[in-house]
Amino acid sequence: MKPSGRIPFIALLVGVCCGATWPSNVRVNQDHDGNQQGETSLAVDPNDPLHLVTVFWEVITYDPQDPGNRQKRLNWAWTRDGGQTWQSRRFENGVYSSDPSIKADRLGNFYIETILVPHFPDQTDASIGILKSTDGGETFVKTADIGLGHFLMDKPYMTIDPVSGALYVVWTDFGTHPGPQDVRIFFSASVDHGATFTAPRQISGGASFGSWATGTAR
Repeated sequence: MKPSGRIPFIALLVGVCCGATWPSNVRVNQDHDGNQQGETSLAVDPNDPLHLVTVFWEVITYDPQDPGNRQKRLNWAWTRDGGQTWQSRRFENGVYSSDPSIKADRLGNFYIETILVPHFPDQTDASIGILKSTDGGETFVKTADIGLGHFLMDKPYMTIDPVSGALYVVWTDFGTHPGPQDVRIFFSASVDHGATFTAPRQISGGASFGSWATGTAR
């Protein structure tokens, strides 16, 4: 997803139902440089509805003469008061990051998936990185890489089995020579809380450019 303009900060709308008035936006991240941010995702701790963690990418370098020449980094933020106040951090691994999403398991652990491209724009060694937090979203550690060796991956989504805690990831794979018959959906799973994942498995036939991975059902 490419933003259409400058986005100075990530904001959260915190509201209630039944016709109540929405309050003012709440600033989530502590960026004050006017960098672009996008592709936000939000997860709630199933044990505490006031505890939320959100994830997004941020552009850290940008060439206005070449919009595709930019570097993005993974960022996240957390709140323990229902979104009234937030703290945020960047995943300082020096690697281009995109398409993140976040989920929480029944134990209150948070998991992020994000596309990592260490040689961007070259897709060599690109992967879907899995990051895990056991301290409520204050810190994350990368536990696994999915899809190493695949040429071009896009729009991964993750979900968690609320009973077993198994993680499921799906994504679109464009193959080594993108074309109408190379767009496929792949799947991978973890049954050890994100430490390891099954080998990517194709779950669709070749399809058109209009085919995309979508979030798996819970």
